[in-house]
Amino acid sequence: MSDDLFYNYILGSLTEGLMTVDRDFIITTFNPALEQILEISTSQVLGRPFIEVFPEKELEKAIHKNITTGQSFSFPEYYLPKRGKGLLLSSITISPLINGAGAILGSVILVKDLQVLKEIEESSWQADKLLSLKTLLAGLTHEIRNPLLGIRGAAQLLERELADPELKEYPQVIIKEVDRLNFLIANLTSLTYMRKPFLELVNIHEVLERVILLERQTPIGQKVQFSSEYDPSIPHIMADENLLRQVFINLIQNSLEAMPEGGEVRVRTKISSDYQLARINGLEHHISIIKIQIQDTGGGIPKDKVQYLFTPFFTTKPKGSGLGLAICQEIIWQHKGRLRIESVEGKGTTAIIFLPLRQ
Repeated sequence: MSDDLFYNYILGSLTEGLMTVDRDFIITTFNPALEQILEISTSQVLGRPFIEVFPEKELEKAIHKNITTGQSFSFPEYYLPKRGKGLLLSSITISPLINGAGAILGSVILVKDLQVLKEIEESSWQADKLLSLKTLLAGLTHEIRNPLLGIRGAAQLLERELADPELKEYPQVIIKEVDRLNFLIANLTSLTYMRKPFLELVNIHEVLERVILLERQTPIGQKVQFSSEYDPSIPHIMADENLLRQVFINLIQNSLEAMPEGGEVRVRTKISSDYQLARINGLEHHISIIKIQIQDTGGGIPKDKVQYLFTPFFTTKPKGSGLGLAICQEIIWQHKGRLRIESVEGKGTTAIIFLPLRQ
């Protein structure tokens, strides 16, 4: 095995980002993990000045001092810009790149994605909270449903007995409100007693196309332009088609409701390696994943509300139940994937589904 091939194997096996710059601050190495972390390809950065790709004066100053004096630097928490996607919470270490003669050739920059650790903690916290809530809801739905049947039946009998049309409106209101509560209980039941996925080979693109075709026919969907960009290399995956369809319908309907006067829904898929999903699933190496993006051009969600989107009963809609995204997240968890919502107020929202290619 050649030295270059062995060197590339090492770079490709690292789960943390690694970059090197020479004494002229030109980027000379950019490993696959860093490509994934910062969502920028190696071809876009190699041979370019560091400050041109990453306009970070503080890091540039540290690299300059590292190269000239050999002093190492550590930034335990540093917000590094992602390519057009905001900031990434990371840990950065800068060390001198030294040859056998002791001469400093440049700097080695290690980037650790702290966002994934935050996501693991949040996922664990959300799972524990959801489990407690499920236990509570299981008892509540049973205790509430039976009295509601009695109330609805009594209201129907009362409606039949009343001759005055104006008085009939009161039992009709009771029946309508009982039906609304029953609908809410049905949603609670789907969250509490969610069945395990029935895994079979599924063509993700066919499922998406059927959902898009369905949503195009709705009154809101007719005002919206749909576009899709699918990665043809994505094979069939082991998944529950009905559960994934439920997720896609919910997410696309959310996008449509965010654009009542029209707009665009973009659906994209691609296949790549993901280090974050591997760590969430307890693996020490990257795994191949399918990334499904559903993006709209609606009004977006306020930044202070995004963190609560998966909390049961939290909603940004006037008539929402606050259970849709919680159910979607549970379904994706059961497929050993994860669901992320990114939103910029005034520009739109993107729902991103990550699914492992093999389970």
